[in-house]
Amino acid sequence: MTQIDDMPGPTDPYAPPPLAWRLGIAFCAAVLIAFFTYAFLKHHKFFQNICREGGIVENGQFLAFLATSGIAGWVAFRSLHQRDYAVALPYTVFAMGCFVIAGEEICWGQRILDYVLPERLLAINAQNEATFHNIKSIQKKLFHIYALVAGYGCLSSIALLVPALRKHRLVRYYAAHPVCFAYFFPALAYGCIRIAYGPYWRRLQRNFGQQLAKQASILQEPVELGIALGFILIAVVALLNKKAERRDQVDQ
Repeated sequence: MTQIDDMPGPTDPYAPPPLAWRLGIAFCAAVLIAFFTYAFLKHHKFFQNICREGGIVENGQFLAFLATSGIAGWVAFRSLHQRDYAVALPYTVFAMGCFVIAGEEICWGQRILDYVLPERLLAINAQNEATFHNIKSIQKKLFHIYALVAGYGCLSSIALLVPALRKHRLVRYYAAHPVCFAYFFPALAYGCIRIAYGPYWRRLQRNFGQQLAKQASILQEPVELGIALGFILIAVVALLNKKAERRDQVDQ
């Protein structure tokens, strides 16, 4: 039986994507942030259309979370085959969690199949949909979840800039790659602002005008897209690390 601690890691103590990939990923993050900021401030109707329920942004979230579920599941499967349980177990949970989130983004097919929920469930759901995250009691904690998840993504990506931490094998799987920072930071900032100004949020919306007030509430859609893209990057980097470990095992 192969022990996890005895398994060789990549020759490079941290195997990131190639430099061209990293530059491209960072460039895409900058373009997305600039695009959504400009649309939010200058093109109100366009911003509302792309961020509406069932719109382009939400469908993008669904595809990203679904892809992450598949990639993370493959990492978990390969790790389980190698008896690398320290990676297999958390990535199994990660894959299942992303699958559930993907289902939530499309209301578990409610908009496609057009089925109706029982009145008891509709009464506790803020949007009258077949979703868990819109249950009123859960929705109150939604921004805390944003801050927690995005905060972990930001802090762990910064931690990986420390050479002493990068040499640990499991850190490559448990932490977000530094290129993920730009995708998680908007969610961290948005979540913290909503938590800090929660009691005064509606008053702040009114002060910025009715049109902008509507947009402030749907800002969470681009924020969620950032989290989804950050997740898929974590899964892809984990897959690259698995391939690097496998290559080193063959070479030895």
